[in-house]
Amino acid sequence: MRGAAAAVMAGAMMASAMRWAVAAAAALVMALAAGPGAGAPDVAIADGRGRRVAAPPAALLARAEANGGWLPVIVGLDLPFVPEGMLDAAAVAAQRRDIAAAQAALLARLDAPEAVKRFATVPYLAFAARADDLAAALAAPGVVSVREDVPEPPALADSVPLIGAPKLWRQGLRGRGWVVAVLDSGVKLDHPAFAGRIASEACYSSNIRNVSISLCPFGQPSSTAKGSGAACGHEINGCAHGTKVAGAAVGNLAGGRGVAPTARLISIQVMSQSISGGCPPNCLVSYASDQMLGLERVLDLADRFDIAAANISIGGGAFDTTCDLDERKRVIDNLLSRNIATVVASGNGGFDGAVIAPGCIPTAVTVGATTKQDTLAEFSNHARMVDLLAPGVDITTPTHDGTPDGVVTVSGTSLAAPHVAGAWALLMQAKPDARADDVLRALACTGELVARNNLPLPRIDLAAALAFLRNPVTQRRWTFRTDAQVRRWTQHHGQWRRLRDLFHVVSDGTTVWQLASSPFCASDVEVVAKVRRIDPDRKWNSGLVLFSATDTSGSFGGLWFAFARNGYGDDEHGYATIWALDAVDGVTGDWQARQLCRNDRADAVRYQGWNTLRVVSRDGTHSFFINGGLVCDAVERRISAGDVAVAMAAPAAGHVYDVDSVTAVSLAPLEPVDLPPWQQHPPYRRAVPGGDLAVAGETPAGPERRGGAGHRRDRIKADRGG
Repeated sequence: MRGAAAAVMAGAMMASAMRWAVAAAAALVMALAAGPGAGAPDVAIADGRGRRVAAPPAALLARAEANGGWLPVIVGLDLPFVPEGMLDAAAVAAQRRDIAAAQAALLARLDAPEAVKRFATVPYLAFAARADDLAAALAAPGVVSVREDVPEPPALADSVPLIGAPKLWRQGLRGRGWVVAVLDSGVKLDHPAFAGRIASEACYSSNIRNVSISLCPFGQPSSTAKGSGAACGHEINGCAHGTKVAGAAVGNLAGGRGVAPTARLISIQVMSQSISGGCPPNCLVSYASDQMLGLERVLDLADRFDIAAANISIGGGAFDTTCDLDERKRVIDNLLSRNIATVVASGNGGFDGAVIAPGCIPTAVTVGATTKQDTLAEFSNHARMVDLLAPGVDITTPTHDGTPDGVVTVSGTSLAAPHVAGAWALLMQAKPDARADDVLRALACTGELVARNNLPLPRIDLAAALAFLRNPVTQRRWTFRTDAQVRRWTQHHGQWRRLRDLFHVVSDGTTVWQLASSPFCASDVEVVAKVRRIDPDRKWNSGLVLFSATDTSGSFGGLWFAFARNGYGDDEHGYATIWALDAVDGVTGDWQARQLCRNDRADAVRYQGWNTLRVVSRDGTHSFFINGGLVCDAVERRISAGDVAVAMAAPAAGHVYDVDSVTAVSLAPLEPVDLPPWQQHPPYRRAVPGGDLAVAGETPAGPERRGGAGHRRDRIKADRGG
């Protein structure tokens, strides 16, 4: 699908889709617009640490020779792709026919590939091949990528009350009528924790010569027969993992229940037995291609069951940026288009600023682990890419590995993720017409904030999420004409008060930031504020922080839309900027941040008077207007839930900030934004999506802050094992 036809399809997609899936599909359609012959295929090989890195074709062929002559790969095909939930039945059938035809055409050019995996719903093909067939695939028309299929390991009763599940149980919300799919090592099907609630089973596992052995019945590469979702045997290390994960989501034992104890379970076994390198003998690994087949099976079953979520507590590597090229993304987008969330573990490496794959996929729901004392688990990976937190330490859950009572106490983000998958079932039972985006927003906006390294993220609270889901706030206006209006704002830094019907603060120099926030959580939002600042000196920013998350210590994050004065003498003029604040200490100013946009000559700014600030944030694109003129815009999709805050950066005494009014409105996704035509060629600098301007000597507080902590990136700790 090219040219005008692609544009029509993109428009139809955006008219009916949720935020996550629309952003994903639009990016994919644009990426394919160049068409066949746009360049050599993208090639990536394993780096030995669970990741894939770009490599020349010769390196891929050499890897096959060094790997006993065979290498498993996933091949991307140059076809347009639209998540199926955005298409009618005829278009779905046509897209699937095109995928099947392209797969057949490629296989016809190859001599003897093994372990062939045809995906029905996404334009990929997986197989194991020798160097000659890999070379043929690289040279074949219509091939856009050939990437090594890297195996990944599993990501290893009072946690349920901690997140408020019993409060929903007392309202009759236990997941009845809804299903959770668990893609893992299979489950003990006859365990009493799942009695009568196995909805469906499947197995996808890889026989790859010299590399791995399938664990499906009779050694087959796939099966959907009864018994296919059973856990593998005790003789293989890790086979109890899936039972433990499923138990945390939907287990039902008198001595300990999962989050959704009456929801049904789809057990999909996606592990293979490794027989060469990379892990101890007889260990379990999971290929991305098998996970893709498992997720496709969930999509197929969506016509038979009400599926709330699919859980994947598997992964590897350390990713400090989103991995949009991961082949699993398109299958996850397919599920989202059918309103099924894919919930994944953030990983157990103890990283700050990084997560494992597939947790780095932006349309997945990535979950980190907390303790029962509401601190972040030491082992849990922690980054802005983590959407939610849930208990993952000392979790009592079903097992089949020989304990007398059939339960065990274990820890890991593997156990945190199914808490969220089970929570999804409860909330969908309460509001069956909710979108996946609505459920994520409710959980993210109402969770108890837990921080590490100055980065607060929400630990889920189901009772609060349910209340928000049933009665979301869609519009709010604050005018500060009464003390009650001021009391709606939490004062994190500085002494804010009502003065002549204004929300007023004066810096006394004890903190770098003056910050106050009020609850208003929306992924797509327009905020308008009338503000004024008075400076005894120069160049310190004021403005709005949207999607703000502030913990009890006063550390905060969010998107910072700021303005200041710029220049000297007769050349004084306005300045505007947008920062992604990953973590800021409001007292010291110590920070981790990325500058997304800067405008050194924002002539619309009245730096000595009142300014009307307007921010329109929709689908991860954020447009910043001052006094009617667009001064900056940026793309940032990793920060999208939190409160509205007014803020002034003023480490020196005497700075004044006045707020006359603030209005916040939740927007429908993809509502047109009235932007001037010159936005396509803006007179300001904007970072590429996912990047930053990395301006030396500049901080979120001001263009020339002195004595600060400097531009500090997220750090990745040494990998302590996945």
